Amino acid sequence: MIKLKTLPLLDRTSTTIVEEDINVPYGKVLIAGWLKIWTEVEPNSIIELLTFVNPKSWYLNGPKPYTLNNVKISDYYTVDVNKCEENIVNILDDILNKVTQKSIIFLDNLDSLILYAGLANSLRFVENLNKKIERLICLFRRDCIPNKILSIETLGNTYVRLHKYHGIHSNNEFTYIANYTHRKSGGKILLGSELVRQDMTTYEIQSEDLKTQFNSEKNSMPTNDAAKIVSSFRLEINEHEMRQKENTPLPYIPATQMVNNECKILYVPDEVDDLDEEDPDDDLCI
Repeated sequence: MIKLKTLPLLDRTSTTIVEEDINVPYGKVLIAGWLKIWTEVEPNSIIELLTFVNPKSWYLNGPKPYTLNNVKISDYYTVDVNKCEENIVNILDDILNKVTQKSIIFLDNLDSLILYAGLANSLRFVENLNKKIERLICLFRRDCIPNKILSIETLGNTYVRLHKYHGIHSNNEFTYIANYTHRKSGGKILLGSELVRQDMTTYEIQSEDLKTQFNSEKNSMPTNDAAKIVSSFRLEINEHEMRQKENTPLPYIPATQMVNNECKILYVPDEVDDLDEEDPDDDLCI
């Protein structure tokens, strides 16, 4: 069964896009939880973090999984005033030349890279990177690059979208909803939606299927009259109104009174009606 916790471990070769909601900046939190799992399952793997949005010091003082020995951070955000500014396209080419087939790369983040290098160069870099390495994770915020990548979910074979959770949650946890799509090599598509809780100290991922969580909340709701939906007008009818409805004559001939299966319309002329057959529209002053 597919689970968010082990999502990046499903395929040896995969590209994962993690998209944050504007009110849920937990993409780095989720990836920190994945880094913790990687070090346990594949302790010899090296994860290369390419940051275009935060300095290296942010990660060294941030979530502990980013300070693990097998996490290598490359800072492309900080500017060295003592060096000449290097062309961003040349920087991307150097990255492509250094990576190996077994590289695991976390790109933070795609929208900042687009601002630096442009849309075409950035997507070309991600495509070439995807062909050369084993696993790639890209963090993305749609609100930063509006209407630029309309089908970002098709850029990789795994797409995760983070949403805000409006229920009760602990102050010691990161709580959010994750909807994800995973496309297997054979073409089969797997879907999932989970309520995710991550401890603020260990960043361990604990999640449950959103449908199961919703049903448990639904079953725990009170069943008294106060829980019923109250309308601003009356929906039901009483016995007197039902009798009036049944005795109301209908403006058509019942099927039992039809002759030769012909349908007729009953019309009762009004006092002001002009039934002149020669010019039935003379009252319209045409």
